[in-house]
Amino acid sequence: MLIFDKTDKLLASKDYRCGNDIPLDVPFSTQETYSFIVYSFGKKEALPPLNVQVGASMESVMIALNSLTDAMVCSKMDRQLKRGVNDLAFVLEHTFCKIRTTITSESAGAINSVGDFEVSKVFQQANIKLNKQGRNGVALQFTDLLPTYTLAPFSIASNSLQATSP
Repeated sequence: MLIFDKTDKLLASKDYRCGNDIPLDVPFSTQETYSFIVYSFGKKEALPPLNVQVGASMESVMIALNSLTDAMVCSKMDRQLKRGVNDLAFVLEHTFCKIRTTITSESAGAINSVGDFEVSKVFQQANIKLNKQGRNGVALQFTDLLPTYTLAPFSIASNSLQATSP
């Protein structure tokens, strides 16, 4: 979770792991507004460090998605908190994910092999850039365009009725 003040400077960055309740020691004022950005990469292990310091601007935060396959994010921008309990209700939305394909042939017969598949216009890297103008507090930047990309071979299930991409 990232928390920014009204000038979009980072107040706190806290990593949480599923099932662990860790307090966040940030004094909030009911006179100020705050922006909250919650992100997840669909993994149970610790997230890679963002290498961002308290006081950094929101525009300077970038999350590289080199090897991450399921980026989700939710933001609540410019929220003024009230005394007592503030329920922000974060619902994470997929921002970028790796697609896995399954071919099922139960009504057509057994799958013996799946030929080579090529995908065109594949980007090797995606970066999440934080800002207030992007969708859900983020903008995606794709780099390293490949003209074509050959998918790895599909694995065929032991019953020969399904083939799945890696």
